[in-house]
Amino acid sequence: MLDVSGLMARYGLTHRSQLDERLDAVGEKLHRHPQGAEYADVPLVQHLDDLDRWLAQGRTLADYTAMGKVRIIGPGGEERAEGAIDVATVADLVREPENPLTAVVLTLSQALVGQRASPSPLQVWRELEEACHCSWILSTSQVRDLTGMAPHGDIYEYGAFRFKRNGKIGREAGWEVWKIA
Repeated sequence: MLDVSGLMARYGLTHRSQLDERLDAVGEKLHRHPQGAEYADVPLVQHLDDLDRWLAQGRTLADYTAMGKVRIIGPGGEERAEGAIDVATVADLVREPENPLTAVVLTLSQALVGQRASPSPLQVWRELEEACHCSWILSTSQVRDLTGMAPHGDIYEYGAFRFKRNGKIGREAGWEVWKIA
C-alpha cells in the first residue's frame, strides 16, 4: 500500500493533478484511512502500474481503457458500443497457451458466464512473505486489509505468520512480520 507521496515518487509525478488524471483513467479512487490520509491498496497499485507501462510505450491516457471499463458483448449480442469486445473474434486464442492474450481471454470468458475473476487466495501469503523478506513494518490497518482481522496484543498469529508489535506508524501500531518455521 502506498500513500500519495509514495505513488507520486513511484510514477515520477510532480503534481497531484497528474495522479488524479491517472486515477480517472483507471476508473478508481484512493482509499481513505480513518485518520484522513489517502492511500492505494495493492490492486489499485497494480492498475496504476499497468497504466504506467502503457504510458511508457508512448501511448496516451486518452487511449487507455481500464479493464473495469471494458464492456463484453457475447456471440449474438445486438448491442455494439465503443470499447466493447466481441469474444467470438478472440475465442480461438484460448486454444493457444503460448499466446500472451490467453489470460485476458480467459478472464473475459469467466465474466461472460457470470463468474467474477478474483485474485488468487494465495496472494495474501505472497504479500506477507514479501513483507517478511523486506523486513517491512506494517500498520494495524495494513495488516487488517491483508488478513481481514486487526492484530491485537503484543504478538499476533495468522496462519504461518507471526506479527510482533514494533513501534508506531502514524497513530497506529507498527507490526513486524515473521514467518513461522
